[in-house]
Amino acid sequence: GTERYGVDLASLRQVVPLDGLVPVPGTPETLLGVMNLRGEVGSIWDLARLMDIPKEEAAMDGHVLVLKAGFDVGFLVDYVEGRHEIDTGAMIMPNAGESALPMRFLKGLTPERIHVLNTEALLESILSETAELAASDIR
Repeated sequence: GTERYGVDLASLRQVVPLDGLVPVPGTPETLLGVMNLRGEVGSIWDLARLMDIPKEEAAMDGHVLVLKAGFDVGFLVDYVEGRHEIDTGAMIMPNAGESALPMRFLKGLTPERIHVLNTEALLESILSETAELAASDIR
């Protein structure tokens, strides 16, 4: 949509074009599939769906933000604008209705209206979804 999002460079491993994605049957709609990330198989997640932001369907021609997570995980994004210096001291928490983003995924909002994402919360969310998927496979 019209909102802009950012991640802390300390939590970012690399940005790669979406290429060679292989869907995995029986997985949640937030998990788009797997692809080769630096010679390892990594899971690729739809960032908008994971954060509960309404979206018609995944772009499938965007970029993947690969996070430093102890395992290979990437998030599909529509567009990568570039690198920005952000004064974290100037960030605020938005008022209700100012952001489509659930507050648990947000570190703050910059004066330039960039929503800085809480990557730890994103990783916790995919770990939770993965655990639920594993539990349903056992049943």
